[in-house]
Amino acid sequence: MNAETHSTSSGQAKICQNCKQDFTIEPEDFDFYAKIKVPPPTWCPACRAQRRATFRNERVFYRRSCDLCKNSIIAIYPKDAPFPVYCNECWYSDKWDPLSYGWEYDFTKSFFEQNRALRMAVPRTATIGRNNIDSTFVNIGAENKRGYFLIESSTSEDSAYGYWVEDHCKECFDSAFLRKTEVSYETQEASESFRIFFGEEAKQCYDSWFLKNCTNAGNCFGCVNLKNKQNYIWNKPYSKEEFAQEREKMDTGSYAFLEMTKNQFKEFSLRFPRKYSEITHSVNCSGNYIANSKNCKDSFFIEEGENIRYCVRVMYGVKDIMDCDTVGFPGELCYESINTAIEVSGMKFCMRCWTGRESEYCDNCDNISNCFGSIGLRSKEYCIFNKQYAKEEYFSLRDKIIRQMDEVPYADSLGREYKYGEFFPSELSPFAYNETIAQEYFPLSETDAKEKSFSWRDIEKQDYSVTIMPNQIPDNIKDIPDSITKEIIGCAHAKRCAHSCTGAFRVVSQEISFYKKIGIALPRLCPNCRHYERQAKRNPMKLWHRQCMCEGSRSKAYQNQAKHSHGENHCSSEFQTSYAPDRPEIIYCEACYNNEVA
Repeated sequence: MNAETHSTSSGQAKICQNCKQDFTIEPEDFDFYAKIKVPPPTWCPACRAQRRATFRNERVFYRRSCDLCKNSIIAIYPKDAPFPVYCNECWYSDKWDPLSYGWEYDFTKSFFEQNRALRMAVPRTATIGRNNIDSTFVNIGAENKRGYFLIESSTSEDSAYGYWVEDHCKECFDSAFLRKTEVSYETQEASESFRIFFGEEAKQCYDSWFLKNCTNAGNCFGCVNLKNKQNYIWNKPYSKEEFAQEREKMDTGSYAFLEMTKNQFKEFSLRFPRKYSEITHSVNCSGNYIANSKNCKDSFFIEEGENIRYCVRVMYGVKDIMDCDTVGFPGELCYESINTAIEVSGMKFCMRCWTGRESEYCDNCDNISNCFGSIGLRSKEYCIFNKQYAKEEYFSLRDKIIRQMDEVPYADSLGREYKYGEFFPSELSPFAYNETIAQEYFPLSETDAKEKSFSWRDIEKQDYSVTIMPNQIPDNIKDIPDSITKEIIGCAHAKRCAHSCTGAFRVVSQEISFYKKIGIALPRLCPNCRHYERQAKRNPMKLWHRQCMCEGSRSKAYQNQAKHSHGENHCSSEFQTSYAPDRPEIIYCEACYNNEVA
């Protein structure tokens, strides 16, 4: 069953094969599809993103044995996984040959039916990453030193519980999306900063607590929208001596004080306008967190990109791609792929393929060229279903398979058809829905997930007994003994939330040392719950059309401090923003925001 279509003046309207909602394919989208020689999609952008996300487990770990060396390992696959799982050392070794799993393509069966069988046979690496030193629970990361529970993080040192902590960060705990930042805690979107705690969107800031949208702010506490300011508390200036005296009264080692201040800062920050989107030094872009880019539409976390649409986390010299998650260093002409990066070109419908070109429907491959439907290959070319072919034979067979994919489509349990041009059906994912980032960005209950034909995995029973409840922990960090590392602490959510709560957690030695050195209260939530709470502070990867809320001097929500070009009238600027209309924030266009913050 394919998507229904009809033409409009601005493009072609379709009905999504999955959610049955209308979506539009623009003329420039058709140009891209023609350029890379794929048919237009039958699923809407949101459903395509959700489908890709079901193949990405970032933070659910299991203890099991390597199926080759038999050593105990940490893996993103459980011990009852239906395919072999190797530790990273074994997987990257010459102890096994991916080509030994290859077979002749069977034209009496659908492509995805055969791909499912191959996926059940080829070994997978326990976690994604290389060259991590003295690091535990690290996934999708490289060259971290002394890291603990780091996800999508690289070249960091002495850091823990981080997400996208990269580019030589040091001593960063419970933080996300950091670059070149040292000594941080519960901070998001910070760059080139030092000693930032509970910060959001901090650039070149230092020695500050509770910041929001600040640049070059130092020795500040509870401040919003400051630039080039020092010694401010709740947006009010103090002398250096006065600031030190006031700061001394703030006991951040007290859990009660921190919880009170979190709530106070949340309410305080709502009094100030926020820019509709974090788009800087970019032309003709829509989305959020886009920098130094051109013609990037409906995309998020893009840096140095050009001609990009429906993409997330694309960095450093990428152009002409669509529907991709995590591409870069550089890349071009990629489509419907996830975690496909490091000098890639012409990669379509691929997953975790680092360094490759002109390959399709490949998974977990490194340094491949002209491969189709293969898994686990390294430094190979002209392979189909892990079988080696001569160049001419490869292209002839590939074209024949593509035609057969249209003639013999795969149908999933809900009757949705998968021809050439569709990403893998979620039924082929090695993960349950609630193990993947799909549950973070498209949350579903177990009942709803199963109704939509997604798999679900019950949380494994943990062999532990809680030794101390969160309400039994001393309020102040100075009163907590180092022996807390021997305790199993009950999570305050007690698995009553929808955050993949583990129910209990431990505090590692480097963590308690950091809390005591800085003077930060011990958390009462498990790492997963802390991660989800940070994610909840971030805007969704979705856009709404809105008008600037600046009403000149008539505004009751916020009194402007500078003159604006629209004078006393309501600003007429309109834009696409990730702030939904029903949210409480005051949203300004870029010009009005800059007038107030510059």
